[in-house]
Amino acid sequence: EFIKDPFSESVVIEKRSCSRFKSFEYYSKENEISFNFRFKGSRSDNQPLVVFMAGGGCHGYDNFKPMYEYYSHINRQLKKYDCSVLVPQSPCSSNFMKPTVSDYIAAVKELTEKVACDIRADKRRVYLIGTSYGGWCTWNMIYNSPDFFACGIPVMGSLLGGVNLNKADFERFRSTPLWIAHSSDDDNVSIKSDDFCVEELKKIGIEVKYTRWDKYGHKMCNKFYKSESWAEWMFEQEKQ
Repeated sequence: EFIKDPFSESVVIEKRSCSRFKSFEYYSKENEISFNFRFKGSRSDNQPLVVFMAGGGCHGYDNFKPMYEYYSHINRQLKKYDCSVLVPQSPCSSNFMKPTVSDYIAAVKELTEKVACDIRADKRRVYLIGTSYGGWCTWNMIYNSPDFFACGIPVMGSLLGGVNLNKADFERFRSTPLWIAHSSDDDNVSIKSDDFCVEELKKIGIEVKYTRWDKYGHKMCNKFYKSESWAEWMFEQEKQ
């Protein structure tokens, strides 16, 4: 059953519920991409909005796999807070074929703005967190929109896919607190980009939190999300 999109002018289709999360499809005319997302509203008004970007294994159109990752990883800490949560599902994994990953993250940013406005979220507290592929998305969404998110938590991610960056690139992160997490023995996503970015950010006086382990490999996110107080830190951040 097609219903009027509560988030401005796009069209959504109600599918199946996953706890309090409702299921929608979003079409971005500007970026020429359609993707599914789940959304759960806060219990009271003027609360934070959290955007969770899932890993590459969650790509597709089922609108379910990202929720498995959400409940496996971040729900345990996030459920302690009254907040709205947006969980998009990427339909693409390549940055060379249309729609590209760049199209996708631009469209997610567009959707996030619409949601934050339409549900009257606290726009000083819009948070972004992502794992692996979602960590890449987190890095690059903040790079593209340096004045929008109150903070970012890229876990096992990479900024622009490498280390060929300059001071002007890193200045874009000056107003957005970051908590970066990675493991040196990650064979899926190299830690080189995160090591380089942390070093370069600190060189220009931008302090970041960096959880850097030498074990757990690409499964380090399981340990990080369970053992670190990332949610407490995240909800302390506000956009000035």
